[in-house]
Amino acid sequence: LAVAEVVKAVFKEIEKINPWRDFVFPKNDLLIASCITFSMFVIYLLWPCRMFFFDGIMFASEAAGHPRAWANHLGYCYYGYAFWKLLKWIGIERDGYSALQIMNSFLSSLTVGMFFLFVKKITEKTYIAIIFSLLLAFSYIFWWRSCDAYDVPPKMPLLLLSIMLM
Repeated sequence: LAVAEVVKAVFKEIEKINPWRDFVFPKNDLLIASCITFSMFVIYLLWPCRMFFFDGIMFASEAAGHPRAWANHLGYCYYGYAFWKLLKWIGIERDGYSALQIMNSFLSSLTVGMFFLFVKKITEKTYIAIIFSLLLAFSYIFWWRSCDAYDVPPKMPLLLLSIMLM
């Protein structure tokens, strides 16, 4: 009986701990993050990458056809195909490469917005968070991966989310 009471007490303490408390942001910060996300999405769409590479072309052919797990990028072709189908369902007729570029631009701009919130939470200074978010967004390798059909951008929001949960 004493063990059961101890277990109940432990579970009550665990219930008091809210793991999502780190994701409660002020409305002003959410508004700034949304503006950064939207503006970066528009910028990434206006200036897409023009350096096509073999992996991107293979991903595009898989995304616009019948996807299958390819090389070590197991999920990219599947959710690229799902996004291509979503664009077709909405009424946007694009080839596979453009669909992957749009998907990567969206996910990368989402990552920049999440990065703003992460830096703002750590530093508690808005201007530092904006500066570092824009440095990330306009850095060469991030820009190139964000605007191209590559398998890294869909992983970045999940990676940043896992870092934020630490």
